[in-house]
Amino acid sequence: MKRRKRVIAFLIMVTLAISSVLDVYIQNPMIAYAASQTWEDEVNLGLYDVYTLHAGKKGQKVTWSSSDKKIVTVSSKGRLKAVGYGEADVKAKVGKKTYVCKVNVLHPCIFDDTDKWICGDEMNSGSYIILSEGATRTIREEWGTATSYSSTNKKVATISKKGKIKALKSGVAKIVVKDKQKRQLALWVVVQRKNTKLIAPTAIQKKRMKKSSYISYNQLIKNNSYDKNIITDKIRKSTKLKTINNKKLPYFTGIVLENRGQICNFRQGFNMSEVYSGNMTADYVTEEEIKFQSENGFNCIRLCYSLSYLSDGSNTNRINETELQVLDEIVSWCMKYNMSLMLSIMEVPGYTKKTSSNSTNIGQNTSWMTDENVTRDMERYLALIAQRYASLPNSAVMFELEAEPSITLDKNGDPDMDSYCATNNRFADAIWKEKKDAVCIVSDIWSNYFPTACAEHGINVYSHSDGKPERVGDYYLVGMNTGNGAKYNPVDICYLPSIISDDSGPMVFEAEGGFQKQELYIGSTDGMTIMQDEAVSLVEVTADGTPLDVIEVTDTYIKLVIPENTKRIVIKPSLFDRVRVDMVRFGDLVIPAVNHYWERDVMYGNILKQPVITIHKDHTYTNSMYKDQSEWYYKVWMEDFDKLCKKYGVTFLRTEISSFVGSISGYNNPEQSYDTLYDLGANPDNMNVAISIISDKAKACKEHNISWMAWCTNDVFMPASQLTTGCIAIDYKIERLKEKQMTQWKNTGFWYLKPLIDELKKYQ
Repeated sequence: MKRRKRVIAFLIMVTLAISSVLDVYIQNPMIAYAASQTWEDEVNLGLYDVYTLHAGKKGQKVTWSSSDKKIVTVSSKGRLKAVGYGEADVKAKVGKKTYVCKVNVLHPCIFDDTDKWICGDEMNSGSYIILSEGATRTIREEWGTATSYSSTNKKVATISKKGKIKALKSGVAKIVVKDKQKRQLALWVVVQRKNTKLIAPTAIQKKRMKKSSYISYNQLIKNNSYDKNIITDKIRKSTKLKTINNKKLPYFTGIVLENRGQICNFRQGFNMSEVYSGNMTADYVTEEEIKFQSENGFNCIRLCYSLSYLSDGSNTNRINETELQVLDEIVSWCMKYNMSLMLSIMEVPGYTKKTSSNSTNIGQNTSWMTDENVTRDMERYLALIAQRYASLPNSAVMFELEAEPSITLDKNGDPDMDSYCATNNRFADAIWKEKKDAVCIVSDIWSNYFPTACAEHGINVYSHSDGKPERVGDYYLVGMNTGNGAKYNPVDICYLPSIISDDSGPMVFEAEGGFQKQELYIGSTDGMTIMQDEAVSLVEVTADGTPLDVIEVTDTYIKLVIPENTKRIVIKPSLFDRVRVDMVRFGDLVIPAVNHYWERDVMYGNILKQPVITIHKDHTYTNSMYKDQSEWYYKVWMEDFDKLCKKYGVTFLRTEISSFVGSISGYNNPEQSYDTLYDLGANPDNMNVAISIISDKAKACKEHNISWMAWCTNDVFMPASQLTTGCIAIDYKIERLKEKQMTQWKNTGFWYLKPLIDELKKYQ
């Protein structure tokens, strides 16, 4: 009897074990041979998950099919398998009836222990959480099974094998999650000190967020002036801001902090019905922020400002008076700390109706150039603001007309600069009618067009950026496996054009005393091969005139060996007239080309000559074309515009002279993780590259008396925003009013950027 019981018990255990295994494959069957049940319309699966569907009564013939077998396959018995990301329909035909189930194969994502989604899929990971010292948070992976958790900075935050994060000390750490599919997700943890002082919105800001007051446009302009309870006589008399020459801005030479994402929709979509009803959910500026910037050497705040916030929905004749008081507060704080405020106009008034979920910012439409009603409303609103601050020094409030507009094209496909200038001249005239000495600036000139009519009209001009702002991450091919997994420690950037052609000349490298015998890698994200029956290199390499054999060819790089005592290496196109090269590596020395060279070359047809690069014994290098890198920067990016502005007697400004020094996703070499290698915290040597780049640019601006903006500081110095991944500001995803962790910046991340700011101060 006892033996029989043991056998029965054993059989039960086996049955339970089998059931538990089957549960992995049969997840909540939608219909279990019961025609009376309702067919479920949708199923969500992770990659390679399996799921069994049942349809009809037991014994009935069912014909199964998938609309996309690259997404999900289905067997004759209804067994699904997720084989690719995306959506597909699985159909079950039972007799004359056909059932359709939508199958979503989802990227993995991270949830916390409150089931709150906190991190996107592996293609877009990089979200953040904020924890106080000593706090914990447990995370898990959905649509995948995590196999390991790690922290890039265990002094700041640790994570257990079960996904429990513990915040230890102030700073920033990155949590990396790997799963069974060898995918990787990243989550930033910003740790702040306990009892950090909270920054609360002012009474006016709270009112703006709950219930704004409105007034008719005509009634307002009869007696339109700033609120004297906000901008007091004491502030006016004590400020050091003075009236300056609109066409010559010596005051403006120096750091201009680009402070985006404040009173506008530029960086995130808001429900405009909330905005227009007065229930503002936008970010706001604090006095602490402005004081902090002033203490750190800045003299101007660029405030992206949406004119749509001043209107009552599409009714542009009703003005949000509370919104104007919010602006008064910002102006008062700037005057108090002797900071100019540059209003960067981002949106047209009343452009989006209340029924629209998101507002369209002016950087994405040209309605102000094509719709006379919109243009006229913008004139009225700009005049209203100018009238409001007419009695203040013109350095207190300046106007950047239409930040980053999409310029329309004429019938020949060229930028319609006539329309662009004519419209902006109207805006400037509307401002000058109310404040004749106001400083006006137009934005976003590029290499192949210049707003001549605006400059002739007395409007200052700035160019926006160097194609793409540099990221250390742009040079990710330097992380290519060296064979021993050693980290690449960058040296100063050499501005080497990434395009080689007959016009630009070949890439030429010389070595003091000759090269030692060593491996040579040449890489490009655009590809280095033609894949036919065999891989053919797109470049030809010679050593002292002798062609070198290619040892290895991949889709991103080629490998060769340099003979001992080679004096001169020449790289030129082999099959095509022009080839892009992102980097050249001699042994462990990596020389990256600058990608925005390529953009300027391809987009605008400028031929940028290749310098001869001399490699020194200490693994530094110089080029033969310019006396230093700052001279290169001026010649390539600023000289043409600078001369034109001087010709018309207006100021030329250079924006985004920046260098991002953080990492971005996309490179997953197991020996040299791109994310780890180029994160400023994980590899502080990258700071040398960032300092070098920004120093060259600031030096060029100072030497040629050009005003400039330091975009590397984009949002980062906002104590209230303090959501960064080391040094890159993260887009806000939480309403400011609801975010309880809204605290001062101190000891939460500024230390990452301090070396950069110290370098910038040298050129003020």
